[in-house]
Amino acid sequence: MTPDEHARLIKIAGLLASDSDGERASAAAHASEILRRNGLTWEQALASLPVEMPFQSDTISVEPLAGDEVTRLRSELATSEALRHAMAEELMASRPAQDSTY
Repeated sequence: MTPDEHARLIKIAGLLASDSDGERASAAAHASEILRRNGLTWEQALASLPVEMPFQSDTISVEPLAGDEVTRLRSELATSEALRHAMAEELMASRPAQDSTY
């Protein structure tokens, strides 16, 4: 596939999410034609896309290990967010009620 065809295929792929049925159908037909001209199936074309693997500690529970900087930083971030949330609630509770009448 030439760089121009590849760029066109990317633009056409964006049209597959169109709200217009006709535009989606036209985009699918054009994309399929580009793939056919290049001897590719949709499966072959999509198989070359990188697959993003989730970070392992995002998918399983990990106990902090000595020297595990990422785990330590995530713990600190969670603590900071909890403190920020608690402080915001305390601030809102300490403000005098605003009179909505004019």
